Amino acid sequence: MANEEAKVTQENGITEYINHHLQFLQVDYTTGIVQNSKKVTSVSDYNNCLSQKKSPEQCLKELHATDCHFSDLGTSTCVPYESEQPQGLINPNIINVDSSLISILLGFIILGFFGVGVKKSKESKVPGKFLTAIEMIIEFVNQSVKDIFQVQNKLIAPLSLTVFMWVFSMNLLDLLPVDLLPNICKSIGIPYIRVVPSADVNITMAMSVTIFLLILAYTFKYKGIKGFVSDYALHPFNTWFLAPVNIFLEGVSLLAKPVSLGLRLFGNMYAGETIFILITIFFAFDPSSSSILSVAVFNLILACLFLIMRFTAKDNSAVKSINLVAFFIAILLSAYQFYAYWYNIGSEENVIVFYLVDLIFAAACLALAFLHKENKAKLWGLISTAAIILLVCLGSSLYGVLPIGIVSGTILNLVWALFHILIIFLQAFIFMILTIVYLASASTAEE
Repeated sequence: MANEEAKVTQENGITEYINHHLQFLQVDYTTGIVQNSKKVTSVSDYNNCLSQKKSPEQCLKELHATDCHFSDLGTSTCVPYESEQPQGLINPNIINVDSSLISILLGFIILGFFGVGVKKSKESKVPGKFLTAIEMIIEFVNQSVKDIFQVQNKLIAPLSLTVFMWVFSMNLLDLLPVDLLPNICKSIGIPYIRVVPSADVNITMAMSVTIFLLILAYTFKYKGIKGFVSDYALHPFNTWFLAPVNIFLEGVSLLAKPVSLGLRLFGNMYAGETIFILITIFFAFDPSSSSILSVAVFNLILACLFLIMRFTAKDNSAVKSINLVAFFIAILLSAYQFYAYWYNIGSEENVIVFYLVDLIFAAACLALAFLHKENKAKLWGLISTAAIILLVCLGSSLYGVLPIGIVSGTILNLVWALFHILIIFLQAFIFMILTIVYLASASTAEE
């Protein structure tokens, strides 16, 4: 009986975990109410009530919970609550605040990125690495436009560059640990957050509909009303007698362009995000705060090792740069883990994510050790690798998880992450290329 209750509890926990990570931060703009969330006087009291094996409904009733409004976010008073009342599939009053704000923020970051590049290009006659990277991106997009779009147009190249960089930056957020931002936001009173905007069908379809409107505009601009009508009334059968059939067939083909463009991007990124979540569930376990503290201290030590390797590398500037980047990453991870311990959110973390990152660092230390020519740097790299592997095995044994389970989960995450990097780039590239192709087709007059 106890085993059955434990199994049911585990299944409920897994279901809640998946639903929480796939839930958007939705706000009704007419009332300002945050969907699937309630406001309580104290989050700690709510968590204590849940720890007594009471249902969320009972705890919310005892704490006299009210609706959570947009202005309450970030005040550590809003808690997630899955309402059992059925919601409609489409509600025009609901806005996905997280994906919308993240998309806008990424847009400004891209503008700043290229703005800095333009400023540097005016100040420096010899381009550095930063300017070289920007020039490579611009040349790559320009060449793609020249190969496909044969008509002179000042909008297509900037539009293609914007589409490529925007979609790529949205997709790139899928490589962040699945629990990183959601748990940070949850600790400050933001109940939900979906990090990847391109996993929101509203974002992808909004972009594809914009491209669809441009297709119509370019068709009228370059072909005129007569050309527009003939395109859809006289194809594929060149007779007015079959015009209704032609309009139906070409209309379906025209509407399929934005639908396929938006759903293709959404489907790939949603599936990638879901697979990361499933891998985390299969190989995750709940740590205590002490385990997070030990990993935080270890990452701090690891940052020092990277710094030592940085200053002992005298032969290869690239290796020195990699060591410096790894140092800052280790510092940020350590700071986040100290934060998780200090605010007592360790029970909601998946320490497998930290172990995964540490195993990646172990591989990095090992690779950097062999890239160094100095024996001291090699020694530090080998020491770091051995220490990380020992930490992972020790942590897994303390929590009753076999090392082979952690290693398997790590390998799966690494393999999927490496494969997903290809998907991230390809989806941005495909979205850009199809945008150019559709607009080129709309602007090319029939001979």
